[in-house]
Amino acid sequence: MNTSFWTPVKVGFLTLAVIAALVVVITQLSGDALREHESYQVYAIFDDATGLRRRSRVQIAGIEVGQIDRIELVGHKAKVTLRIHKDVVLYANARLTKRAEGLIGDMAIDVFPGSELFPVLPPGGEVRQVISTGSIEQVFEVLGKITEDIQDVTRALHHALGEDTAEAVQGIVLDLSRLTENVNATIMDSSEKISSILGMFEGLTAEIHAVAMGERHTVTSILENVQDASSQMSDVLTTVQGILGSGEDELLEGVADLRHTLDRLNVALDDVSVITSQVGEVTQKVSRGEGTLGRLVSDDGLMRDIEETVTGASGFVDRLIRLETEVSLGSELHFDSGAGRTTARVRLIPREDKYYSIGLVDPVRPTLEMVDVTELIDGVPSTTRTWTSRQAWQIEAYLARRWSMPRVSLTGRFGLFEGSGGVGGDLGLAGDRLKLSMEAFEFTSYDRPYPRLRALATWSFLNHLYISGGVDDALNERTEPPEGLPERQARDFFVGGGLFFTDEDLKALLTTVGVPLP
Repeated sequence: MNTSFWTPVKVGFLTLAVIAALVVVITQLSGDALREHESYQVYAIFDDATGLRRRSRVQIAGIEVGQIDRIELVGHKAKVTLRIHKDVVLYANARLTKRAEGLIGDMAIDVFPGSELFPVLPPGGEVRQVISTGSIEQVFEVLGKITEDIQDVTRALHHALGEDTAEAVQGIVLDLSRLTENVNATIMDSSEKISSILGMFEGLTAEIHAVAMGERHTVTSILENVQDASSQMSDVLTTVQGILGSGEDELLEGVADLRHTLDRLNVALDDVSVITSQVGEVTQKVSRGEGTLGRLVSDDGLMRDIEETVTGASGFVDRLIRLETEVSLGSELHFDSGAGRTTARVRLIPREDKYYSIGLVDPVRPTLEMVDVTELIDGVPSTTRTWTSRQAWQIEAYLARRWSMPRVSLTGRFGLFEGSGGVGGDLGLAGDRLKLSMEAFEFTSYDRPYPRLRALATWSFLNHLYISGGVDDALNERTEPPEGLPERQARDFFVGGGLFFTDEDLKALLTTVGVPLP
């Protein structure tokens, strides 16, 4: 058995061993954290599930207690099924809140478990209270409405106050001052009358005491008759004493405090008058369109510019939030040449029907180039053109457009394939887990009569791994090199595999294993 046969077999076993190790590592680090026997499902209906995806975090008080299991379209709303750890109990009044974790589209669900006064939510039950935090677009819409309300209030204030605003406010202040003087005079008059009443009551009490001492038996029956009335009168007097004080000095002290309070009120009213005057001046300037606020209120063109800016910024933030990233690494073993082909790609997915792919490819075969070679012949330089081969990484960059149908999807690609312009297409089956792909590029070549055509099938599994197999350079059986270069086999069959991660998966990996520090 020759060495050329064992070389691809060894490489194939090595590739399978690496893929098996990656399956174990990825299953432990970023696979489904919750199994069916250690969790249960509930669901909720969202008006807008933007930013939510499978395996998004579900947390209570910042601690992850579950993840999103699947997202389905039910009517015109999104049914989001959550898988919750079995140790976490949810009640019938549980509440969900969709919250943004960043500007790149990361969304999480915060859970309020509910109160123990309500029954326990059974597995498969519905969480009926769903709260979505406002998006950037809603904030800008509210700001626009507030701006319109400010304009209406400013116009109404201008029409209501007119040009004599300062004089009207001064008149109000003068009326308040007169009212304060009248209240002060009334209190002083009442103080003198109350003192007189107390004096008369004291004299009357002394006379009753003298009569009682002289005619004790006569007034006994009278006192018994008025005992109840005296008790009620005592309560009233106690109340009056608590309000006015026990003597004239306390009453005068209370009046003095009231006068001091009125003086402070007069000072405050003077300040209000000054502030009102300043507000009137500002209002007049705004109505005339002077100053920043005046231009903002009166200049319709400026308001339109602000609205256009807000709309543009809202659209940009929305596209930034919806952007998804996918990173993939893969390797292929070509049986005829015994060589390997390695790829590293990054996909930027702004929306479901379009994506951009940028990557590097280590090609299977070297690239032929014609170069000038200068030699010295009898001391005289002589330049000749010759063919040479170069093995180097090639750039891959293309734009892809995807069309979805009920059972299949069709994707068209256009751009650079291994450094050469070309086109490609993908037919997606079984929810895009199986893809049948074809790529045509290198339409002009020095050693092949037909373009290079690659046809392959790719199967994705475990959410992060894929295997592939197919044929490379299917249209050319053997190369037709320029004179002086050896002929070789062109058509070649291959098998391969690799792994891919989304930005959410990369975040889960980095959170689990940590980031090494220098």
